[in-house]
Amino acid sequence: MSAYDYNPDVCLQVIHRIAEEIPSGVSGRDLKAIYPKITFSQELLGYIKNTIITVTKRVIDWMWIHYNIPEKLKYLRELEAKSPKHDAWRPKTGDVNLNSIKARNLLKRKRELIKQIELVREESEMTMLYIKAFSEQSKKQLEEINLTKEKYKTI
Repeated sequence: MSAYDYNPDVCLQVIHRIAEEIPSGVSGRDLKAIYPKITFSQELLGYIKNTIITVTKRVIDWMWIHYNIPEKLKYLRELEAKSPKHDAWRPKTGDVNLNSIKARNLLKRKRELIKQIELVREESEMTMLYIKAFSEQSKKQLEEINLTKEKYKTI
């Protein structure tokens, strides 16, 4: 933006020139693919391109006025003038040992997983005790049923 710092109109002119280049990507073949029933002459293609340019410039002009871009550019120039002339601070890359951060996170996750494993083991032991008790009770009931059957056979 520094080339246009002192004249927002020059900035607008550059943006308009960019808008004029936008339809250069529109070809008759592209339009034919979109609208296969229409035959595109060079005149119609030129008209479409001019329409794209005109509409784009209108939108840019509307935004330029609506969002008060010249005032904002002026404000940016003022901020730039007030800012220190040295380079801004940036964090240095490579200063932080990521392995230690990863290791801490991995160790924490390992502890959490070990706790979960212990809980699963405890639940498993409780379940095994319940199954063993149920199994013993079932065996006793089967023995009682068999004894009762034998008693009735003898009667």
